[in-house]
Amino acid sequence: MHARKSMRSLMATFVIALLVLAHSVHAETGSTAYVRVTGRIESGYVTLFLNVSLPAPTKTLEFNVSRLGYKITFAWAKTSYGSSLGQIVNGSLRFVVEREASSFYMILVIDAISRNSTHINLEAPVPLSPLGSVSKVEGSITLGTTFSAETLYGNFSGGVIRYNLTAPPGSLDVVTSSALLFNVQLARVTHLNRTIYLSPGRATFVDTYTLRSEGGLPISTLSLTLPAGYRLDSVSGDLFSYPERYVGRYSSDNSTLVLIHLLTSLQAPGQEAKVQVKYSADFNGTLNAFAGLGVFVKDYSLKLCVQGVAQLPSNLVAGEEVLGSMRCYDIVKPGPLFRPDTYPAVRVNVSFAPAQTAPVGALAVLLAVGFLAAVAGYAAITRQRRGVPGEGKAELVLRREGGIRARELLEKRRENLMAMLDQLREYRSRGAGVVKVIDLVQNYARRDAELQSELSKLLPSLGPRGGEISARVQAVSDEIATTLKELLETERMFRRGRMDKKEYKKRVGYLEDRISRLASELGRIAHTI
Repeated sequence: MHARKSMRSLMATFVIALLVLAHSVHAETGSTAYVRVTGRIESGYVTLFLNVSLPAPTKTLEFNVSRLGYKITFAWAKTSYGSSLGQIVNGSLRFVVEREASSFYMILVIDAISRNSTHINLEAPVPLSPLGSVSKVEGSITLGTTFSAETLYGNFSGGVIRYNLTAPPGSLDVVTSSALLFNVQLARVTHLNRTIYLSPGRATFVDTYTLRSEGGLPISTLSLTLPAGYRLDSVSGDLFSYPERYVGRYSSDNSTLVLIHLLTSLQAPGQEAKVQVKYSADFNGTLNAFAGLGVFVKDYSLKLCVQGVAQLPSNLVAGEEVLGSMRCYDIVKPGPLFRPDTYPAVRVNVSFAPAQTAPVGALAVLLAVGFLAAVAGYAAITRQRRGVPGEGKAELVLRREGGIRARELLEKRRENLMAMLDQLREYRSRGAGVVKVIDLVQNYARRDAELQSELSKLLPSLGPRGGEISARVQAVSDEIATTLKELLETERMFRRGRMDKKEYKKRVGYLEDRISRLASELGRIAHTI
């Protein structure tokens, strides 16, 4: 313990000495860079965003990353003239751009997180100032209140590391942090299998994501961002297509946010789910094959398939497979996927084979299967609606009392939801923080779930009529649960800075209006009992 205190004292003295040196250098040169850093835990990684303003333009920007450079799995910088991927060279992170620039926007994705049987642990390099420049550093990194953390240059409180200092050239912060495993909600995409099908004028992407939980709290959503010009076609799991109510779409001028509510949430560390997302865009000879959809993917495979023959740059083709008139090309991966504009589009020349129609026999079989499925579904519904003959007086009394209690529970659910909306509006009118808003929604959502649980146990006692009512209530309850999840996810995304205030207000207004209408529907069902 004494040795640890001595080491911390020595480190503090060292940092103070560096800061004194920075002030001295700044006084002599009179020129200082400005660095604003923000960061968060996202997609199972630590993601940093840096805005760097230099006192003079340059083609080369370097940061000290010391022994921890191997943890930086993605480094990308953009200037007014283009973008560049970073390289780790002898303990430095180096960006080289074609034209001199003095302003850089950087994104770093750091593989900083590990877990054991009890904890989530984190060790992340945070470059604060470029080599050769004293820098005024401001900003913050949000880890969450469940984490404890240590930092050399920042101040940690309330789950956030804050920076406000003048840093010597090449300053590197090392953030170490940990949290109890079962207090953390964390997931990452462990693999993506992407197949792109080309047809005249159209490119269809079929992405299969393997999502794995890393923390102890449930994972119930996956969010993706489609670039402008792309259309979401479908979402499916291992066996079933996702119903529309499980997939939210929120469009803006530049992108479409797709919020997928998992059919089965991930409940434990190491648990996985596969989600297949099909989307498409116009094809005119160039293809954004390496578009990232806002979730970081380090490991993936990519194929391009066409009915006919495709010509691609030879350095991008790793193999070829022929299945009848279909040719599939294995594509060489340039690096991790994250943003839609990290890598240049690929030029593809295609000679399409003549279109083939499905055999008549196969079409007949498909129609027959569909007809039989419809008949079976109708028979099942008919069976559910049949009454139960012969009821005694005692059963009638119990049913009447059950009906009264069911009406009460439905009215309580309606009142609970409306009270939540009233309190949300009050919170927002006095500028309450996002954390308080999230806590409020979660508390009311738990209460609604408790009332629904009691109601679902009671409705079967109402006989055949209870079955019909139960089906209506369950449909509304599913919509309520989905809408509350979307509301919570909207609040979290706004808190993380992934949504501007205008879009946030628009989406919150839409979701709250939907909750109000669903609450009214519960009231209407109550009046039918």
